[in-house]
Amino acid sequence: GARAGPAQMVGLRRMREVLHHRIAQGFEWWGLLVARNPRRTIAASVAFLACLALGNLNIVFESRGGYLWSPLSQPAKNNWEYVKDTFGEDGHSLVLYAAAADGGSMFRHKQLKALLKLHEWTTKELTTAERVGGPAGNPLAGPLAEYLPFLQHPATGERFSYRDLCHRYPEDDSCASTNFLELWDFKERNLEADSERKILNRLTYLHNNVATVEAFTGDLEVDDREKKVKDQEVLSAKGVMLTYQLAGTDGYYMEFERDWNALIDAKFAELELEGVLEMSHFSPVSFDDELFRVVLFDMPLFGLGILIILVYLVLTLGPINSARNSRVVLGVTVGANLLLALGAGFGLASASGLLFPPIVPLVPLIVLGVELDGIIIMVDYLDQEKASDPVPERIARSFREAGPAILITTCTTVAAFCIGATTDMPAVTWFCLFAACAFTLSAFATFTVFLASLALDEGRLQANRASFAPCCVDAEGLPDCPAWAGGRGARPELWGPSAGETAFEARPTPIQRLIRDRYMPLLLSPVASVVTVGAFALVVVLSLVAAPDLKLGLSLRDTMPDDSYMHRTFDMERDVFGGARLGADIVIRGADLSSQAVVDRIDEALEALEDKAYVILVPEDMRWHDAYDSWLSARGEKVRDDAFTEELAAFLRGNNKNARFRERVACTTPPPLARD
Repeated sequence: GARAGPAQMVGLRRMREVLHHRIAQGFEWWGLLVARNPRRTIAASVAFLACLALGNLNIVFESRGGYLWSPLSQPAKNNWEYVKDTFGEDGHSLVLYAAAADGGSMFRHKQLKALLKLHEWTTKELTTAERVGGPAGNPLAGPLAEYLPFLQHPATGERFSYRDLCHRYPEDDSCASTNFLELWDFKERNLEADSERKILNRLTYLHNNVATVEAFTGDLEVDDREKKVKDQEVLSAKGVMLTYQLAGTDGYYMEFERDWNALIDAKFAELELEGVLEMSHFSPVSFDDELFRVVLFDMPLFGLGILIILVYLVLTLGPINSARNSRVVLGVTVGANLLLALGAGFGLASASGLLFPPIVPLVPLIVLGVELDGIIIMVDYLDQEKASDPVPERIARSFREAGPAILITTCTTVAAFCIGATTDMPAVTWFCLFAACAFTLSAFATFTVFLASLALDEGRLQANRASFAPCCVDAEGLPDCPAWAGGRGARPELWGPSAGETAFEARPTPIQRLIRDRYMPLLLSPVASVVTVGAFALVVVLSLVAAPDLKLGLSLRDTMPDDSYMHRTFDMERDVFGGARLGADIVIRGADLSSQAVVDRIDEALEALEDKAYVILVPEDMRWHDAYDSWLSARGEKVRDDAFTEELAAFLRGNNKNARFRERVACTTPPPLARD
């Protein structure tokens, strides 16, 4: 379009000036209103913030890493949601790694007896604690309840063992998650009846006829000389893995999981197994609980950081060498005010149904660091005003200058967090929304509680009241107060500015003097300027050189605390098992299983999967179609395509062996039922 002419430019400039003037007038009016009614402002604002803070009673912690850090738009996330909605969510598993302490084979009497003792304790002796910390489904309730008693539920008298909580197939009373110790019916006397040769024979039969022993062993040694691939003799294994699958992921299931992780090391020592086995363990909540433990036990460091910020604020607001002219009490009030605003922000977010991820505790440090800058600017403008003018007028004029800057900073910060909340990663979304709420209410607290507190503090100074002893009052130099409070014996320059003098001229703070008298002259000297520019250029060059070698992401080991039991697990996975063992689900949907061609293609895909070097075992449950064909053959029937679903329903309603396939097949009614 055409460029604006001189007249248009003048008009735009005039409109901008009028807008700025109106905004400044609004801030001046608000500052005057608050300064004239400071106590009412504080009472109303604190009551409002306290009401919002009650929303923290609805706070719900969320620490499931797989849920927090999985982008919602990724196909894997959608597939996981489909599997959960269609087949249900698999329960968590307890995983126990064991290796012989002497480095020998695990398939010996002494080592297997030790495993049986741990198995007996896990499946029969261990029970959940009588109290459950926090509501069911809250993954952080247990660790929090240990340190915050108000989160604990009353004792219910109910105690649950593994047999109560284990995963079961439909219409089957026995636990579905078993391990190779079943070869001896989990009884030590049956193991003692076997020689070590017979132990290996049992494992060899299992390996060649049921399922590969490699699925639960580490560094497996077999003898297949002059034998077929499917006829291998098991000789030894450096380590074994026992897995115990639970039926759920929350409530008592999670409490049992946590109790197992917390108590198994003590039980291992109690059974005196140190010289027999090397043992490590984990479960899905191990990662989340250990990460939360880092946050929980770093709370003192967060508190120290907040304390340092408040000390900096006190040093900046006024001189601390005068009890009269210092603003220590104001600084403490500001800190308490902002913490209340943070609580209100978290309460608002929690009442809105947002979940609390482990990274949210970082928000207070960010909010305090940003909001205190605005407070310091406000006090700096106030110190430029003449001390002889009435307090409300000085507050109003200083807020006219500082208010717009504080508001713009808050608006841009909140806008940035709101934009960040549009990401499809839940942890980042909730962090940004918690931060946006906290910044909004911190700005509200600054414009109300802090402004009113500042007016009261300026009134104290104008009335010659001591900062720590406001009851000490005298118009002629506080004669009734000790010297430290500004009374007789105190230096006259600490009494405050004289008429026509600004507060800054009368009482520059130590930090102001340090910057004015030391830092700025040094920084602006020719030598320091050259060194500063050269150092910056060097940092830029080094950053560009090192950028290609920058590694993204962290390994799980690096995210764990240094004293975490998970390090033993990582070491054993690496040294004994050659890496972590991971399971994967394959879901076939929209396929016409009544078509033999489709079934053949599925079988070919499974066979190709078994041939992959990284695939140890394809479970029998994945071949439910073969079991279905065998069932039909045993009945002497050949199902027609149009009757496929009818016979399939009868198959799934059959005996317990067939009922286990119900978890692998999801049918729909009315037809077609033959889709999974």
